[in-house]
Amino acid sequence: MVLIANNMLVCIIMKISHEKIVVFNYVLKDKNNNVVESTIGSDPVIYLHGSGKVLPVIEEALENKEVEDEVKITVEPKDGYGPVIDDLIQTADIDEFKDLEKVEKGELFQLELDTDEGAQTAIAKIIEVNGNEVKFDMNHPLAGQTITFEITVEEVREATPEELDSELSIESE
Repeated sequence: MVLIANNMLVCIIMKISHEKIVVFNYVLKDKNNNVVESTIGSDPVIYLHGSGKVLPVIEEALENKEVEDEVKITVEPKDGYGPVIDDLIQTADIDEFKDLEKVEKGELFQLELDTDEGAQTAIAKIIEVNGNEVKFDMNHPLAGQTITFEITVEEVREATPEELDSELSIESE
C-alpha cells in the first residue's frame, strides 16, 4: 500500500494475515525434483488467507510473508493429499466404461459416487486393463507422495467486503 503524507511517498508493506487476499505462483515438484505442476506463465493462485482453500501447511508457511517473498515447503502425505487408500482402487467390468472413447492404462475419467452426503463426482485413473476387467484408482494423483511447493508471493491486499462473502472465503457445509 502506498500513501502520500506531507508530500512524502510512504510505502506500507502488507504482510499475509487472516482475511487478506493473497496471490501467488508456485512450482510443484515430486520427491525426484520433477516438476508436476506450475502456475508460472499461467494464472496464479488467488485465495483468502484463513479460508481453508489451500493446504493448511501452505497457509501456515505463508503467514506474515509479503510480496516477493519466496517460500519452499516440503509436504509429507499426511499434510498434503493423504496416503494411498487401497479401498479407492477398484475393479469393474469393461462394459461399465462404454461411454469412454478409450479404455486403456493411464486414461482419466469422471464418475459419480453415492455417498452419505449425496452424489459426489470423482476423477479416477485406469491403472490396468486385463481382458474384460478394468482396474482404476480414485485416489488423488499425489496421494502417498512427498511433494515440494516453491512459492513466490505476487500480491497481498485487503479483501473487499464482496470477496469476504464470495467463493474465496470459507464455504458453509
